[in-house]
Amino acid sequence: MDEGRVSEFKATLVEAVSEVGRVRIKVGEEMVREFYELVGERGEVNEGDDVSPAFITAYYSLYLREVILKAVSRVFPSLVRAMIHAESKLDVYEPLRVGETYTVEMDIGNVGVKRGRKGVYYVLKSPLRIIDSEGRIVAQDERVVLFKAG
Repeated sequence: MDEGRVSEFKATLVEAVSEVGRVRIKVGEEMVREFYELVGERGEVNEGDDVSPAFITAYYSLYLREVILKAVSRVFPSLVRAMIHAESKLDVYEPLRVGETYTVEMDIGNVGVKRGRKGVYYVLKSPLRIIDSEGRIVAQDERVVLFKAG
């Protein structure tokens, strides 16, 4: 696999991030309650409550999926045949709170190539950030995703 194909894949990801843009989310009581029911956590949810870090990673996953689906749909199957979530590192600097509005944004970090016994993969290492209404980063999740080369 040549560097030109890696560059093409990275350019497609950058274009998809630009199209999706920064996403604003209001962490509502009902949204958090539904999430807790899905993951088996019970209890009251009230405005001002801290939100579980699991909620953060679940929301990031939805944002990342939207970006990746936009990008991969353009290059599948010529460049990409499959996707594997390989790693995630979540740093929470301040808890998210029910009732607050946050912005989610993503950068396309490094895109490289990994060769293994089962073939060639593109490796995307990409930070996603949640930013509060005052512009502070309250959480960051660095994801590593592997894409099976086409």
